[in-house]
Amino acid sequence: MYIEKVESLPDTTITLVNGKKYFVKETEKEVSKLSQRFYEKIGMLPWHQQVGEESGK
Repeated sequence: MYIEKVESLPDTTITLVNGKKYFVKETEKEVSKLSQRFYEKIGMLPWHQQVGEESGK
């Protein structure tokens, strides 16, 4: 819920809403898939998808 964006720069960088950045070994696609699984597991996937669509405008 705190992920603002995920980028490949070329390392995968996760930027949180508080400005902190994390560099991970997973690809951008893998991070997206893992976060969607997490939101689905906790019952928040519809909320996550709606917010993602709104922030993409």
